[in-house]
Amino acid sequence: MEEKESQPRKLGLLMMVSVILAGAIGTGVYDISYQIATVASPGAALIAWALSFCGMLMLILTLMHLLKVEKGVTGLFVYAEEGFGPLGGFLSGWGYWMSGWIGNIGYCAMMMTCLGAFFPVLGTDGTSWPAIVLASVILWVVFFLINRGVENTVVLNSIITAVKLVPLVVFAAIMLMAFDFGMFTTDFWTNFAGNVAVAGEGFDPASVGGQITDSLLSIIWVFMGVEGAALMSHRAKSQAVASRASILGLIGLTVVVMLISMVPYGVMTTDEIAALGEPSVAQIMGKYMGPAGTLVIMGAIAFTIFGCLISWTLVPMESTLQLAERGLLPKRFAELNKNGVPTFSLLLCTILANILLVTTHFTEAAYNFCYSLSASSILVTWAFVTAYAVKRCIQNPDEPGRVKYLVIAVIGTLYFLYAMFISGLVYILLCCAVYVIGFYFYAKGRRESGCDQPFTGREKAVVAIICIAAVAGVAMYAMGMA
Repeated sequence: MEEKESQPRKLGLLMMVSVILAGAIGTGVYDISYQIATVASPGAALIAWALSFCGMLMLILTLMHLLKVEKGVTGLFVYAEEGFGPLGGFLSGWGYWMSGWIGNIGYCAMMMTCLGAFFPVLGTDGTSWPAIVLASVILWVVFFLINRGVENTVVLNSIITAVKLVPLVVFAAIMLMAFDFGMFTTDFWTNFAGNVAVAGEGFDPASVGGQITDSLLSIIWVFMGVEGAALMSHRAKSQAVASRASILGLIGLTVVVMLISMVPYGVMTTDEIAALGEPSVAQIMGKYMGPAGTLVIMGAIAFTIFGCLISWTLVPMESTLQLAERGLLPKRFAELNKNGVPTFSLLLCTILANILLVTTHFTEAAYNFCYSLSASSILVTWAFVTAYAVKRCIQNPDEPGRVKYLVIAVIGTLYFLYAMFISGLVYILLCCAVYVIGFYFYAKGRRESGCDQPFTGREKAVVAIICIAAVAGVAMYAMGMA
């Protein structure tokens, strides 16, 4: 009896899909209308959505293929290790680790901002001392919930995901009833909001191209977490379940968020949407349902973020656990408690997040900074996956479907390299500063696994380049270039 109780429950299709939706449907969905309307017309926004979906689809198809041909492999960083050596695996896994706990600080800031609408003592920007104290308490509540068992936490998060979709469905329904196709097609290719004025009317390739690029900056962040089912595939009932969940999660996420972002174009002009401010969904609901509508959405955002905090605490914990199991971090990161949870890894992430949370009191635009840094770091992990798939296809010319998956992987790699380029060089360089800290743990983990020389000659050169980039990133940030 005791032996059965010690076995963790495996997750089915619905639970795995909920992992994706819970992690990806965060604060971005409530503000995507404003972010896109300030930079793009409806036509350009639709093209940007199509490009983003295709790019992320390349990642999901690549992961599905890798899960099929390399059975038993779990964790995105393992592909980077197999393709580019231990250091490559560490860079990918550590990037995923960064994206989780750093992004949580941005979530906390937004959560406190929303709760401030109900409790004025918390302030309006989420960085007051009362807000930081409350956010700290919530971080530790999440710690204790996860420490009692990952599977139980995923069940709780599934319930949160189902509940938080309700206000989004209500919003979409109201917008669709008020939707005016004539308004939607007015200035379909030109955008006059956010100081992106365009002379003349009609389709201007140069202008539309710029609008698409600017839209991608917001849309890419919305897809963070879409690979969650692949990362936790070892907790699924089967690899097939993880693969199907990845596709369904991507489609569901795209439909929900694209609908939320596009229907306001049919009820307001882009100028009107851009003038609403943040979070735009709450402001739009306020126009149709009065102040009560705004408060409902504010409450929904705060509730949504609690689910995101759970998902994005699981992310760094799972990442460091798997890195330690493969000797890329010290063994202590892989020590499990009686509930199968790596308590030390979870504790370290919570402490680091709490420290960074306290520093936001002295930081301007804390939410934007943390969110941008988090998203930039995860792009590195995604690029490693598709780059490995390219290398693998080249090295296995007789494998069935090789040409198809080579094309998919190449397109995905080019997309993520482009995404890193437009996301902002400063944030990529700042990620290098956190990598420098991680090199100490990497070296210690390698020595514990019996490697006397943690870095090869080529890897030392890579480490040196990253250290130089880190210095440049910190200097650029200090000069206000982020």
